[in-house]
Formats: sequence, structure tokens, C-alpha cells
Amino acid sequence: MKLNRPLAAIATVALLAIPTAASADTIVRGDARGDVQVVKLDKDGDVVGEAAPAPDRAQGDATGVKVTHTKKSVRVLTRYRDLVRSGYQLHQLEIRTGSRARILQIEALPGSWKGKATLYTWAGKKARCSTSHTIDYAKNTVLAVVPSKCLGNPTWVRIGSGAITSYDGNQLYFDDALVTGGTFDSPNALTGRVYR
Repeated sequence: MKLNRPLAAIATVALLAIPTAASADTIVRGDARGDVQVVKLDKDGDVVGEAAPAPDRAQGDATGVKVTHTKKSVRVLTRYRDLVRSGYQLHQLEIRTGSRARILQIEALPGSWKGKATLYTWAGKKARCSTSHTIDYAKNTVLAVVPSKCLGNPTWVRIGSGAITSYDGNQLYFDDALVTGGTFDSPNALTGRVYR
């Protein structure tokens, strides 16, 4: 059988246009709605008692995570049932590689609703690296972008995502974006490996 040259050329161009796993990988994970937990705080800010379900709490109720890992960056988009400019918000990402672990915290509060991001080493020291983020209150999303060089240019990452919110400081609401329920002091659940 003789292959038509123009057809072979078109097929070759089409194959080259298909993205490969080496260029970027994206995963999307959903989270149950209404799985926010609440803990009460004493006057010193310490947790009192066990966490309890707060299914009617929409603020900070994660509904899904999208992770995109490219050669240049790791992008994490966390979707929420609702985000409002009220009280206190702490959006936290746990980023693990084969050789490093980092915590990215994005804190939003009155007077700073765009949020302030800080990247920490696993030992709790500030990492010397610039990240970017966007809190979109209209779309109920938080997008965080961490340059790959901040993570040692890994071939894969694992991501955890969660939020803590509060209105009055007497109680904290929290939701792990990758697990239904959970406990306040447990580490974030992690995705599987996301390759670039």
C-alpha cells in the first residue's frame, strides 16, 4: 500500500501538535459539598474539644482542586462553594516533591482581601522565593502559582489544599479540599504524583 505524501505530512504535523506528558500534566479532584468542620477556641486561641460538622457553612467549603505542573511552574486552582470578604481566611497548600516539602499560606483579612502569600520550608522557615496568587471572590476560586525553581525543578509534585475561615475568632471552620470531613490537626490529604 502506497501512503499519500500530503496525507502523511498532515498526520506527522498532527502528531507533533499533541501535548506530551513531558510538557505538562493536569489533574482535577472534586470534594464533597457541605463537609466543613468547626472547632471552638478558648480565650487564648487554643482548640477546645473535638471538631464537629458544619454542613451549612458555605464560606471556605472547597469543592475541587485543579493542579497543573509544567516545566516552569506548579499552578493550583482551588474552587469553593462561597468566598466572601468577611472575617479571616487562610488558604494553605502543601507541596511535596521527591526531595522537598513546602507550605504556601495565603492569608486574607479586612484591609487585605487580595491576600498575602508566604512560602515556608517544612521546618517553618520562610523560603526565599516569589509566588503569585489571585483570590477571585466572584468565581469563588483561589489560584496559586509557585515557580518550579522554588521546588528544585521537580519532575513530579504532590499537592494538598485546604482552608481555615473564621468570623469572630471564637471558632475556626476548616475544610480539606481532597477529603470529606477530616480533623483539624491532621495534615492535608495529598494528590497522587503530578508529572510535568
